[in-house]
Amino acid sequence: MSGTAAMALMGLTLMTSACRVDALYGAPASVDEDGDGYGDRDGDCDDSDAAINPGAIDTVDDGVDSNCDGDDNT
Repeated sequence: MSGTAAMALMGLTLMTSACRVDALYGAPASVDEDGDGYGDRDGDCDDSDAAINPGAIDTVDDGVDSNCDGDDNT
């Protein structure tokens, strides 16, 4: 087996193992670094700024995607 194939197989094994752990014991808690109530698993696209989170109101064309929907205009 080539080194690349072995690494791919190892990655799949680790990913499968992590999924089994999540299924058996529940997913790890979402991390909320900025205290806005949204964490990495909740869709917070900037967890260092509490004003940027999926529940924020987005100001159109301010250059910041405040509500983490991938668009600055909604």
